[in-house]
Amino acid sequence: MYVIMTFVAFFAFFRGFAAVGLAFDGGFHWRVAIWALAWLACAAFGLWVAGSTGRTFVMRIQPVLGPPADLPTMTFVLYLRSFGIDRELADPRRVVGARFWLPSGEILGHNVDNAAATEEEKVARFFRRFGKLFTIGHPEDRYPLPGIDRSYLETNEWQSEVSELIRRARLVLLVAGTSHEKDFARGTLWEFMEAVKALPPARLLLLVCTGPDAYHRFRDAAAKYFAERGEELRRGGATSPCMPALPDYPPLPSPQLRRGRHPLRGVIRFADDWTPEFVLFDPAVERGLTAGRRWRATVRAQVVPLLERLEERLPGQAVQPDTFRRGLVLALAAMATSTISVPIYAMRHDSVTVRGVFLAVAVLAAVGFVRTFVSVERNRVAHDVRVLVTPEEQRATMPGIRPSRGWQK
Repeated sequence: MYVIMTFVAFFAFFRGFAAVGLAFDGGFHWRVAIWALAWLACAAFGLWVAGSTGRTFVMRIQPVLGPPADLPTMTFVLYLRSFGIDRELADPRRVVGARFWLPSGEILGHNVDNAAATEEEKVARFFRRFGKLFTIGHPEDRYPLPGIDRSYLETNEWQSEVSELIRRARLVLLVAGTSHEKDFARGTLWEFMEAVKALPPARLLLLVCTGPDAYHRFRDAAAKYFAERGEELRRGGATSPCMPALPDYPPLPSPQLRRGRHPLRGVIRFADDWTPEFVLFDPAVERGLTAGRRWRATVRAQVVPLLERLEERLPGQAVQPDTFRRGLVLALAAMATSTISVPIYAMRHDSVTVRGVFLAVAVLAAVGFVRTFVSVERNRVAHDVRVLVTPEEQRATMPGIRPSRGWQK
C-alpha cells in the first residue's frame, strides 16, 4: 500500500505541475488549471495515505530487543519514562496527523535531521553515543513504537528486573514528567527512587521533555512518593534514600521561541553530593535566521559540550568507529540524480515553462536525496558505538558482578 500510494503521489504531483505550466503557457487556460488542481489534490491525498501507512509499516518491522539480561554490564543506556509519556513522545500519529508537510517532505527526500521522526527519536540521537540505548516497552503494545529499541518483560515481577537493569546500566535516562494516569506515574516514581538509591550521581540524568506543568507535577509527586515510601521502608528496617531537591523550571528568556522547540528542552544533572543543576537549552541566545539554524547552533554550543563532560564521568570508554560509507553515499546520490534527470531530457521538446517547473522539482528532489543519504548514514554510524569496560571498572561500579574476561564489546 505504501509503495502504491507513493507512486500515485509522484505521478499526480508531476502531472499537476505540468498542468500548471500548461495553464500559464501562452495565456491562462481555465480548463487546464482545473485539471492541475485536481492532480495536485490527488497528490496530496496520496502523500497523506503514504505517510500514514508508511509509519504503520515501520512499526511492524521494528525489531524487538532480546532479553536485556544478555547485555553486558556497563555497556548500555537505560531509558525510563512514564508509559503515558509515550503518547506524546513516541506516538507516530502525532507527527503524521498533525502536520501534513512532514510526509510530503519525506517523499521529496528532505527527511533531514529526522524531520518526520517522533519526538522520542529526536531525543535518542543525542544519547546513543554512550552505549546501546533501549527501554522497556508497554506490555499492551501491538507493535513496537519507532524510536528507541524496546524490550518486553515476560514476568509480572518487573520491579526486580528493572532494578537489576538500573544497577547494570552505564547511564540511566529518566524523563522528568508524568502523565495523569496514577498507575503509570507511580511506576516512574519508583524507578526514580530506585535510581537514586542504587546509582552514583554521575550515572543518572533527568531529561526535561515537557513543559513546566508536567515537570512540576513530577517534582511534587516525587517528593510525596519519597516521603511515603521512605516511611514504609524505615518501618521495615530498611534504609531510605533522600530525594534530591529538584529546582524550578527556569523561564525562557524569549517566549516567542517556545513554539516549535526541540522536544529535549533541557536536562538535570547531579554533582557528586547529589546537588542538582537544571541545564536549559535555550536557542534564543544563538544566532540563526530560522528556528532550525538556531537549534543546530544550540546543539554545537550547549548540548554537545554537556554530553562530552558527561562522558568523562561515566565508567568505561565509548568508541565510535569511523564506518561512514562515503562511496555508497556518492553512488546512491549519483543514481538518484541520474534517474531524476531522465524525464528532464525526455521533455526537451516541451514548452519552456513546463521544463522549468520540472527542472526546479528535480533539483529540489536531487538535493534532498543527497542530504537524506548523508543523514541516514550518520544515524547508522551512531548505532555502531561500543563501550569498553575493564574488569577493574566493573568491580568498582558493580561489586556483586563477576567481571568478564577482557574488555566488554
